[in-house]
Amino acid sequence: MTSMKTPLAARALVAAHEPDGHAAPLFATFSPPSCALPSALADVALVAGKTCAAVGDVSENWWLERVRTGEAPAPVIRQPRFTRWRLSDVRAFWIALAEAGVADVDSGKQTTAMAKKASDAAQAKKRSAMQLVPPATL
Repeated sequence: MTSMKTPLAARALVAAHEPDGHAAPLFATFSPPSCALPSALADVALVAGKTCAAVGDVSENWWLERVRTGEAPAPVIRQPRFTRWRLSDVRAFWIALAEAGVADVDSGKQTTAMAKKASDAAQAKKRSAMQLVPPATL
């Protein structure tokens, strides 16, 4: 049941979309129409930073940091409260990053081996230091 604060037009819209005639919350039944971007527009389409970040399932701050360091493509439009990237540039960035991640598996194994070696050395050093400390006398 919808609350009385819901505008009458919204309640009518929801009720019209419910098969049993009962009104449900508007957000549960309404979704914007989805349409595919025509391939002719893919090269010139512009997207916001939130969209760029959402493609890779990362935060917007992560995306903006990569743009600042030059790892991600620079925006083509940069105005106050309006920054946009070319969709084709963003797509190429994420494809390259994914391919580099697949090729970087060996590097991850090497890093893990180095970390394990350092940890073992630190634990050995700690054990030897513990043996040098005389027991406390009572």
